[in-house]
Amino acid sequence: MAEQRSRLTQLVLETIVHTVVCPGFVIVVLPYLLMSSGHELYAFDGRSRLVVGWPFVGTGILLGLWCTGQFVVFGRGTPNPIDPPQFLVRGGP
Repeated sequence: MAEQRSRLTQLVLETIVHTVVCPGFVIVVLPYLLMSSGHELYAFDGRSRLVVGWPFVGTGILLGLWCTGQFVVFGRGTPNPIDPPQFLVRGGP
C-alpha cells in the first residue's frame, strides 16, 4: 500500500514537471518572445485580447489537467514518453 502511494506521488510530481516545463515553453515563452519582438503580429488591442483569449486559455488548462490526471490515475504513468502509462487510458476528453 505504501509502495503504491509512493509510486503515485512520484508520478504526480513527474507529471507536474513535464506539464509545466515542456508545454510552458510553447504556451508562455514562445508567444512572449513573439509579442515582445516589436512586430505587429496581432489585430486586437490589449484589453480585447484578454477578453477573447482568457476563456480559451482557461479551457485549455482545464482540459490539460483532466488529461494528465487520467494518465496518472488510470494509466499509472505520465504523458512523458520516458515514463509512459502502463495501462491504456480510454476515458477523458
